Amino acid sequence: MLQYQNNNDTINTVVQKNVLNFCTILSSHCNNWNSLLTEAIKPVQALVNFSEQLRHVEKANIKYIDDFEDLQQKLLYKITSEIEDEIQLIKDILLVRIVGEDSIGCRSHKDDDDGDALSVSSRLPATQAL
Repeated sequence: MLQYQNNNDTINTVVQKNVLNFCTILSSHCNNWNSLLTEAIKPVQALVNFSEQLRHVEKANIKYIDDFEDLQQKLLYKITSEIEDEIQLIKDILLVRIVGEDSIGCRSHKDDDDGDALSVSSRLPATQAL
């Protein structure tokens, strides 16, 4: 019985030590995640916007515009490329913030206040693999 009590005390001590260690880093861990979420707001909003645009363009059936199907395919390609770029940007944010790697070509929305949702001049190529 004495051995069992000693083993229980050791387990309790280890658990208490781990809980204390967890509590000391919890605040900074939460701050890091909040910061990451703040940084990812614009690309996530852009991703939602492009997804909505994609849905509307896919549903569109305009008969009075000549070559609408060709125009529709071009729009679908452009929007899909933008979606790929936003996903890559979110991936880059996660890599930089979580893994600590500096990702080459990471585009930031911080200075992107011109409101041009389809501007691709500063984005990664759509062919870049995720």
